[in-house]
Amino acid sequence: MAIEPTVIPLRPESPRYTPTLGLVGGLFAGPAIWTPFAGYLAHRGWAGAILDLRGVAGGLDERARAVAGYVRGLPEPPILIGHDLGFGCALEAARGGAVRGIVGLAPLVAGHPVFQGIATRALWALLLRRVVGVAPAAAALSASPDLSPALRTLIARDMRPEPPAAVRSAARPQPIVPAGVPTLLAVGERDPLLDGSRARALADALGAERVEIAGAGHWLSCGAGWQQAVAVVHRWAVRGLPAGALDFYAEAMAERGDDENEK
Repeated sequence: MAIEPTVIPLRPESPRYTPTLGLVGGLFAGPAIWTPFAGYLAHRGWAGAILDLRGVAGGLDERARAVAGYVRGLPEPPILIGHDLGFGCALEAARGGAVRGIVGLAPLVAGHPVFQGIATRALWALLLRRVVGVAPAAAALSASPDLSPALRTLIARDMRPEPPAAVRSAARPQPIVPAGVPTLLAVGERDPLLDGSRARALADALGAERVEIAGAGHWLSCGAGWQQAVAVVHRWAVRGLPAGALDFYAEAMAERGDDENEK
């Protein structure tokens, strides 16, 4: 297995911002979960990449180090956007200080109860020297009310088995420590894995801003409510940028003015 993530470039139609975005997914799911979230961001002028960590050897620590290695190779500190357990990896990767901000979409961290049952499968897979199949994730996907049938099929086809080390490390609780950079949590109102109380506790522990997306579930990068989620992320990212990081300052100021008028 590799020690680096698979990098799928995010190519903007017309580049506008100096910082780039790093989109990080969780267990089993591949780049398909970022459809159409990534397309919207590219249309608005954001460059960057989707980071597929499923080929990285080892557990979550190794995945976080792989993300951190990608970040170190960039000319400017990026903004990392993590969905599901991808947020936990992004959070760990940001501790080196080379990240401008972090966004969690339906964010999960290691130790979440959903990973406990899958960890039993991982133990058997380890003993049998096999990978952990996608069955648990596929079952959760098929029951997701916030996805269209076409997207559900696309994401399922893009899922891959995971090594036991990654799944077992996801089941082990770790202290929730702020990364020392601006952090936004976008959570779905109907997310079965991250209810309101758990989302508030995570935001409080991280000192993060929290925005609830009405009517949305767990798949905020592509499911119902993705348009509202991506608009929230875009506005938050633009407001946090210093003037020198904007390629088209006048346009950015106009956007900020629109944001203020929406309040």
